[in-house]
Parts: sequence; C-alpha cells; structure tokens
Amino acid sequence: MRNQRLNPIIILTIILVAIVLAMALFLTVLFVQSRPATGTSTVTVEGVDVVVNADPNQQVIIVESPGQGGEATAVPPIVLPTSTFTPIPLPTDTPIPPTAVPAPDQVIFVSHQVNSTDTLYSLSNQYNTTIPLMARYGISAANLVPGNVIVIAVANPAYCPGYQPYVVQEGESAFSISQAAGVTLDQFRQMNPYLDANFTIQFTDVVCIP
Repeated sequence: MRNQRLNPIIILTIILVAIVLAMALFLTVLFVQSRPATGTSTVTVEGVDVVVNADPNQQVIIVESPGQGGEATAVPPIVLPTSTFTPIPLPTDTPIPPTAVPAPDQVIFVSHQVNSTDTLYSLSNQYNTTIPLMARYGISAANLVPGNVIVIAVANPAYCPGYQPYVVQEGESAFSISQAAGVTLDQFRQMNPYLDANFTIQFTDVVCIP
C-alpha cells in the first residue's frame, strides 16, 4: 500500500478546533466559579458591591425618582420583631379568716372576810355561787373561821353579757334549765354560743339565762 500523506490544512483545522474547545471549556469553568449563588444578585450601593437575596416575594425594590438616571436597587426587607403581650394578673383580695374570740372565764374570784354567822349556804346566797362550786376551788366549812379572808369562786357576769350567769346544779341539763328559764333550746343556744352541738354542760359549769 502506498503511504498517504495528511493534508496540512486539515491538520491545522483540527488544531484550531481543539484550541477553541479548550478556551470555551476554560471560560465555562471560570464563569461557573465566579457567578453568585442561585437566588442572589450583586448590586452596587454607594460604590460597594453587595450580594443580596433575589427573592421576589420578600425583597423591597427602591427606585430613584425619574430623571435622576438612578438604577433600581434591591434592598432586603426590614423584619420588625413581633411583640408578645403577657397579661399581668390583677391582685386579688385574700380573705382574712376571722380571729376566734376566746370565751371569757366562767368564774371569777372575790375575797371575803369570814363572820361568825357565815355558813356555806349563806355564802352561796350572798354571792352567785353554789356550795359545790366553792368546794371545787377548795372552800369548805373548815375555812369559815371568823376573821379569816377566803377567796370564793363566783359566776362571772362578763361571761353572759346581757344575760344572767347561772351555776349548773347537780342533775340539771340544758333542757331542764331552759324549761325552768322559760326559753326554748334554740333561744338557750343563742344565749350560750360556747355550747357544743349536743348542749353538753357539766356540774358546776356556768351558763347564761334570761
């Protein structure tokens, strides 16, 4: 076979095409590396290049007034903070529980100088007391020495404001005392607010009657 020689023009053409393709590839890579990220654009603000987001749903377009030759500048939106309202509870009045008033003492003590004619019975008539109540606080016939000063327990008038204090005798109950005083049990309870629900009273206790 005879050796065929390549046409120099064809060889030159191939070389030029290869150079053009290489330059195109180089320019493509350079463009891809230098272009801004997707969704952004570069604007010049007062001589400084600024990359801004190119979101048409959020950006604000500021256009200079006509006739000044200005260009539209993309400005990011200004997001104001959302204020959160926290209601302040109003102060409430706290009810103050009523202070329990202690009951006055049922008995008080009075001094008495014994006379020659004094007996326990006469003393029970002279003072609002009874022989058992005097005995409860240590007074007996042996103490009735003429000239001696003894201390006698008597019903306290302050225990029954507006009523009469009465010393409970042996065998008496709230019902029998209220009947003798001519009042109902409800009225008797009103006069004696310190009684429990069962109207419990003890021998030598002091109750209030009309």
